[in-house]
Amino acid sequence: MIIFNFFCFGLKESLIVIKRKDYTLDKYFIDSLVFILWLAISVFSSASLVIYIYFFMGASLEYHTYILIVGYILTNAKIYFFEAKLISSGKIISFSYLSTAYNILKTSAIYMMVVSYDLKIDGALLAIIFSNLISSVLYFRYCNLSKFRFIIPAFNKFSLIYKIALPYGLVILFTNLINNIDLILMNVYHTHYKVGLYVIALRIIDLLLIFCQSVCFTIFADMEFGKKKKSKQLIIFKKIFFKMSIFYIFMSIFLLVFIDELVIVFFGLDYEMSASIVCYLLPSMMGMIIYKLIYHFISKDGPNNDFIIISFLALILNIVLNYILIPMHGLYGAAISKSITLLTLGFMSLFILKNRYHIYI
Repeated sequence: MIIFNFFCFGLKESLIVIKRKDYTLDKYFIDSLVFILWLAISVFSSASLVIYIYFFMGASLEYHTYILIVGYILTNAKIYFFEAKLISSGKIISFSYLSTAYNILKTSAIYMMVVSYDLKIDGALLAIIFSNLISSVLYFRYCNLSKFRFIIPAFNKFSLIYKIALPYGLVILFTNLINNIDLILMNVYHTHYKVGLYVIALRIIDLLLIFCQSVCFTIFADMEFGKKKKSKQLIIFKKIFFKMSIFYIFMSIFLLVFIDELVIVFFGLDYEMSASIVCYLLPSMMGMIIYKLIYHFISKDGPNNDFIIISFLALILNIVLNYILIPMHGLYGAAISKSITLLTLGFMSLFILKNRYHIYI
């Protein structure tokens, strides 16, 4: 799915850069582009995933599950392009708030359907579809789509957007593969139950990173921040970096002390092992925070090839570590591999910040 959806990755970032550099793009062009891509990606991804599951995985799912998969893709893609439309309208703060609320709603819905009601894959799909539909109503309210007129996008404008989007898309592709390649390998060596234990640990870390993601994208997208002098931007960035580091160090210590109790309370004794996996994943959280803050700060003025290189190197490192550690140490091997990879990615980002831009933290 990550590869199938590749040509929409980077769209939001490219629209922000285009708006910051004062390129003139017609409102109806953006609306038409969003509609065309949403339809194309939804149909292509839905058909590809259903065909892959049915013919290549050897899995026979109920027919209603296939319908839920299609609904999941349609609504997921709709959210993505509502976000792109909101960004192109310059409503960055609204996007930041709505994106945070959407992630919290989605996580809560998945928890209720999968853990509380034990509905497994159908429950997870229903939860995501439900949260996508609710969030779509909120996005629609802010997107100003009342006067929609479809036009065929001009090729030169289309190529302008994707010339900027491609480098961002590559970085997103590589980091998404880092976040998912271990799950692919674990399905080979472990039962679905054990993979589920690992997924819960990952979702706990993801939930903690929602705040970081919101702050990072605000740094990237805030036009007022981009208009400040470089020296002023740097002072603000250093303050944010320091405060975020302190906050997440505190959260890591809190989790080390109380994660067993939290997992048992929210997920039950059957998932107690997820608590120890979270402990092995905590360094990955710190590496991701360092990387995201630096990446969004440097890339806000345009694509940066350095991050394509380091994210690709991190992906190769992650694949090698997973092949070595997962057969030897199972779930803990996957967690150790992810932590080493993302810490390495964070340190490489610090190296770029220091040696290419002469910024010291």
